[in-house]
Amino acid sequence: MHSRQPSLEGVLKLLKFRGRYHLAQLLRHASLDLDVSDTYGSLLFSLLTTARIYAPIEDYERLRSLAGNEQDEILRALREIYPPREHDIEITSIEFLVDSSALTANEPNASLGASLVWP
Repeated sequence: MHSRQPSLEGVLKLLKFRGRYHLAQLLRHASLDLDVSDTYGSLLFSLLTTARIYAPIEDYERLRSLAGNEQDEILRALREIYPPREHDIEITSIEFLVDSSALTANEPNASLGASLVWP
């Protein structure tokens, strides 16, 4: 079974190599989690897996608004870094989620608390 800690590092390198800098830029502060299901995939005992990409709010908004072909390009890169194998994961989809612990690029730590004023 898949034992290494999931990372977007290889995906970033692949996207940059292919000249897809804007996609790599959107993923630079993101993290990856693999949600492995109990459902078998197309290979012997491969498990269908969703790649969950957690990104800061600004990047999340842009990622979820990407055209289908650009989301597919990220999925293809993920599959190249984490290829489907027998008795291992088979990434079939991606899901973009907000990383609420990450600050946005324009929001320093000190001003975050000040902006949360209740009436």
